[in-house]
Amino acid sequence: MPNASGLVSSALVNTLIDAKEEKDLPRRDALLQELRGLAEKFTDDKTVREKLAMGLFNTLNHAKEEKDLPRRDALLQELRDLQSRYPDDKTIQEIYKHALGLLEDEKESP
Repeated sequence: MPNASGLVSSALVNTLIDAKEEKDLPRRDALLQELRGLAEKFTDDKTVREKLAMGLFNTLNHAKEEKDLPRRDALLQELRDLQSRYPDDKTIQEIYKHALGLLEDEKESP
């Protein structure tokens, strides 16, 4: 059974996605900040770390869609830092690779 911090982090990611769909960007950003805080508090919790990576990836993708390049780049750096801290976490490594793939796709599209 998942622990409480893992459940909370999952709920935060899901609500972050809902906030984007509802075009409530301040709420989305506040939820990402809560997710960061949870990850800082529970550094040993693999689920929380992975949910943070998912939240960063989703928000990076949103920033790309919104053409907010400075935010996109900052989120990519944060995701890069996370994958550097946890080189053995395959999920975080995959999420990071997908983020890089998004940027490659962006370069290739007219």
